[in-house]
Amino acid sequence: MDLHQDPNDDLREHLEHIPWSDLTSHRQIPRWVPYVVAGALAVAALGVVAARSLGGSRAFVPVQELTAPVTISVPSTTLPEAAPLYSEADLMALVPGTQEQLAAARAVWFVRDYFDSGGVPGETPEVVSSLPAGATIPGVDEQGTSYVEWVEPFSVEQLGDGLYRVGVVFGMLEGADVSTLTRLHPMAVAVAVAVDGGEAAVVDLPMPIESPSSGKIALWPLPEQDVPETIIDAAEQEALLWGEGPEVVAAGRGAAGWRVEVLVSDSAGVRWPMAVWVDEEGPIAAPPWDLES
Repeated sequence: MDLHQDPNDDLREHLEHIPWSDLTSHRQIPRWVPYVVAGALAVAALGVVAARSLGGSRAFVPVQELTAPVTISVPSTTLPEAAPLYSEADLMALVPGTQEQLAAARAVWFVRDYFDSGGVPGETPEVVSSLPAGATIPGVDEQGTSYVEWVEPFSVEQLGDGLYRVGVVFGMLEGADVSTLTRLHPMAVAVAVAVDGGEAAVVDLPMPIESPSSGKIALWPLPEQDVPETIIDAAEQEALLWGEGPEVVAAGRGAAGWRVEVLVSDSAGVRWPMAVWVDEEGPIAAPPWDLES
């Protein structure tokens, strides 16, 4: 089969020999168009230059010649005398009370390390480094286990220039080993601390002292039988701030209000007795305790 035989071959051959230039359209631009465009651009440029020259022009005002000197009066002001500068000693001095706070903090730190050693503080680097150079701590053969639960300072007494005696109360667990630990009654010691500038150092071993007294100071309101419902409702509402299921168990009238004992449950379900002071108008911000004279 001859694929070249096509009834339209003559037409195809004829189109193939048509020059490409004959297929494109010729549109000549008139000669006067470039001149017109160039003239428009020139006119626009002249307009911009003229606008700038007109806008930037300023009226010239001649300066009048001064025939006499001008005197400017300055009001006299008396400045206060400068305050005396602080001396270096004043600038380096600590704020009042800072030395006592620093001594108390150092004493608390020392007590925790000392009584947390299981009876062998001489083998505790923190304790040895806290004492003066050459200090000796007697050792014992028997060793136990001890943990300090909490430490609080309760008194600071100044013994001399930069020397303080800090009373510290603390609670401790102690036993032969971990399985026999027993919570001891809170105990107290005194720690001598020397403060110099921003540094504090322990100068001696702990000294035994009496624990803070828990004397009888306030009078306990006696319970009453007839308690107004408004007082009970106010006390239960105030107890809801701490826990759930408040229950009034007793109430007594104080100097200027009611002291109400309420049982309240915490988040774990344990019920705790707590005191609430209220009156007919609601809670009392400053409970008026009756103090012994």
